[in-house]
This record gives sequence, C-alpha cells and structure tokens, in this order.
Amino acid sequence: MKKISVLCLCLCLLTGLLAACGQQRSALTAEEFAKKASEASYTTSDRTADMNGYVEACILAQKPEYQVEFFIVATDEQAARAYENNVAKLEEAKAASEKSTEEKGGSGEDLRYEVTTDTEYLAVSRIGKTFVFTRAPLSQKEEVISFLKTLPY
Repeated sequence: MKKISVLCLCLCLLTGLLAACGQQRSALTAEEFAKKASEASYTTSDRTADMNGYVEACILAQKPEYQVEFFIVATDEQAARAYENNVAKLEEAKAASEKSTEEKGGSGEDLRYEVTTDTEYLAVSRIGKTFVFTRAPLSQKEEVISFLKTLPY
C-alpha cells in the first residue's frame, strides 16, 4: 500500500513538472510591458501615434545606452513578418562581426532569436501578435537578458 501511495505521489509530481515545462509564454499588454519596464528602472514612452497606424501599440523602454522596443500588431501575419524582418537585421549584424554567437528558441507563434557580436547584443522575441526588439552594447547584455526574462520575452 505504501509503495502505491509513493508511486502515485511521484507520478503526480512528475506530471506537474512536465506540465510546467511545456507551458507557452503569455503575451503582455502594452500597459503590462510599460509597468514592468518602469519597475526595472527604464524610462518608458508610448510611441504608438508615431507609427502611423502600422501597429496597435509601440512602447519604448529606455536606458541611456539602449532601448527595448515592444510592439503589438493587428494580425499574426504582421507579427510573423515583423519577426522575420528583425531576424534579418540580427543576421546582418552577425555576418558583419568577426566574432558572433546566436541562440534560437521556441516554435510557432512563440519565437526568440538572439545574436551576440564582439560589440553588441541583439534580440527579437515574438509571442503571438506581440514582439520585442533590442540592440544594446555588449556591456549591457546581462542587464537586458535579465529584463527580458522578467517579461518573459
């Protein structure tokens, strides 16, 4: 009887762990992004009006050395195109650098691509109809990664 109880407990714990590992990230709203950026000591600005209707929201989280750009677009197709366009920018930076590394992750509508060159850190991450983009000096890489993890993008 004890063996069955222990086995059931182990199976329940394993099931819970596997479910947690397989969870998709959740997209943020513009307000949630701005709040998290402010809490992380970024200066935020809503630049949606400057985008001439191309996006539903554009929020910049700024530090003196770099910024993290957050966008919400109307359709999945727009998000996919924007993600691919930003990946192309990262690949150009990677090709222009003598020393670079890349990291890719995710699938479907939950994607992430990062490039580290000899001078900068670049990242784009998409969740559904939202995406973030940043290009920061290499000296700020860990700070940017830490912020992106709090979102989580």
